[in-house]
Amino acid sequence: MNEIESSLTAVEEQMLDLVADHATQSETLSWERKHRNLLKFIDQLEPIEDELLRLVSEKQSLLACIDSTRNTMVENCIHPKDLLVLHDGHVVCKFCDRKFVVKEEKNV
Repeated sequence: MNEIESSLTAVEEQMLDLVADHATQSETLSWERKHRNLLKFIDQLEPIEDELLRLVSEKQSLLACIDSTRNTMVENCIHPKDLLVLHDGHVVCKFCDRKFVVKEEKNV
């Protein structure tokens, strides 16, 4: 008997019995077997969930390293040619998103 059932009055206990006693013995056995299987599946799932949490934590650590390195690279960007594009008359670095205005030199 669980904690809830121990605090019930006789009338309340009868009400619960009326609802619970509608199933046949066969249905009850079948339901209990399914319930045991459900609990077994949940137990099997627990180590998988623990592994997923560990992997997510590891992923977060790597993402933090990537973010830190990228921020440093943005601050010290050398604007490599393969990451430069022309946009609206400006040169834009796709890595650090800086815009440069380059004045055209006239060869005389």
